[in-house]
Amino acid sequence: MGAGEFDRRIRIERGTEVRSESGAASTVWSHWLDVWAKVTPQMGSEGFQDSQRTAKQTTEFKIRWLAELTPKMRIVYDGAVYDISDIAEPVRRRYLVVTAFAREVSPGSG
Repeated sequence: MGAGEFDRRIRIERGTEVRSESGAASTVWSHWLDVWAKVTPQMGSEGFQDSQRTAKQTTEFKIRWLAELTPKMRIVYDGAVYDISDIAEPVRRRYLVVTAFAREVSPGSG
């Protein structure tokens, strides 16, 4: 695993739940860490949810090992936000393979 393999810069963000004065919960995202990654787009899929057409693009991010990374965090890369769905550690404490997806929702008019 050479250093040249990690040729894309990604941003990792973590969310904090906050409550408004009315008690409604929402998540505020803040910068946690910028890291180098190997980015490999995977398959995409389309479907319908709540009368809207949805597209889901799955991407694999290979990064150096981070003990604190969790699926509750997210990745920002190339103008898109990716929700983390899986974190695998193929080689102990060497690197992680993070599977994440970017969702795009567009209005569906029957």
